[in-house]
Amino acid sequence: MSYVDKTFGLDNKVAMITGGNTGIGRALTIGLAKAGADVFILTFSDENIEELSKTIHSLNRKFEYAIGDVTKGEFLSTSIKSCIDKLGTIDILVNNAGTIKRSPLLEGTKKDWDTVIDVNLNAVYHLSKEVCKHMVTKGSGKIINIASMLSFQGGKFVPSYTASKHGVAGITKAFANELAEKNIQINAIAPGYIVTANTAPIRADKKRSE
Repeated sequence: MSYVDKTFGLDNKVAMITGGNTGIGRALTIGLAKAGADVFILTFSDENIEELSKTIHSLNRKFEYAIGDVTKGEFLSTSIKSCIDKLGTIDILVNNAGTIKRSPLLEGTKKDWDTVIDVNLNAVYHLSKEVCKHMVTKGSGKIINIASMLSFQGGKFVPSYTASKHGVAGITKAFANELAEKNIQINAIAPGYIVTANTAPIRADKKRSE
């Protein structure tokens, strides 16, 4: 089976995707491979890895991965080095990894707040910054951040998630403004409710879902 989607012309490009083995990230990983890119994913678990590897290889694309914590700088640095060593470069970075902690505002904990901000916002900043150092040296690059409709709305019971996604929208603009002259383009996609593990509690609540 060969890749078939030529829409984006990603032949011989290399894409790094965080959280690339489940949910939206898995769909993005497969979509980028179908468009011609080799892919390197960062993930905190080996869930779906074997199945995903077979899918990507069936598209005649290369597949590599690293398992670790995206909030840890050492993991990010070693992953960047591994991707460049194994696949040659990084042309595209997709900051997709995310988490959510639901609780009423007055019951939220510092631990939950810090966890969400670290994964959803701090990791995006630090990984983008380090990958951009490589992109600047080669004179081009693309970054796609996965924001949310809560980048614009307040939501309910998810203040940390809302704050993190507002932050993602902000640093997308900041990075884009600063790196345009380096031929690096940064954009964000802001999905609504998608059928993933993160939205399972809302979808299970019949009244709220409706």
